[in-house]
Amino acid sequence: MRRILALALIAVVAVLVSPVIVQGVRFQSHRSEMTKLIESAAERNLPQSVHDLLLFSLGGRTVPYAALLLIGKFDPGATDGAALADWNVTYASWCLFVALHFSEQDRLTIIARLAPTGGGRNGLDNTSQALFGRPLSDLSLSEAGTVVVLTKTPFLYDKPDRLIAARDQFLSRYQ
Repeated sequence: MRRILALALIAVVAVLVSPVIVQGVRFQSHRSEMTKLIESAAERNLPQSVHDLLLFSLGGRTVPYAALLLIGKFDPGATDGAALADWNVTYASWCLFVALHFSEQDRLTIIARLAPTGGGRNGLDNTSQALFGRPLSDLSLSEAGTVVVLTKTPFLYDKPDRLIAARDQFLSRYQ
């Protein structure tokens, strides 16, 4: 009887852990590409004001959004016809791996590089150049706030009045 219970327990653990192992293999297969993305990103050394605004906009939680962006970039098929349980395992596993393998600075770089900001653009530096014709390092706090707001509300990219209102509301909460 004990042997049967032990085998049943092993089987249950294997069933529960195997999806995480599969996701670990998927994550690791793209690890070098992720590292290259971080190292080559224009956003690697964010100006302090942009760093602080971005961290504030995320509520200090960089892992969930960075994991979501990395899944979209490196494992886009993860959501194709996936059951909710499959998606939850994928997302939770990638959150774990992102937290274990990347520093907060790396996670902010991932977000700053990959976040959709509207107008068909991804990344804060691309958006800064498109909106203001200058790199992130040359933006005022108000301009940086505009770029950061677009990471949460990219649909406002072509709605300047609403974008300015959202930026002003964000900056009032920040200050």
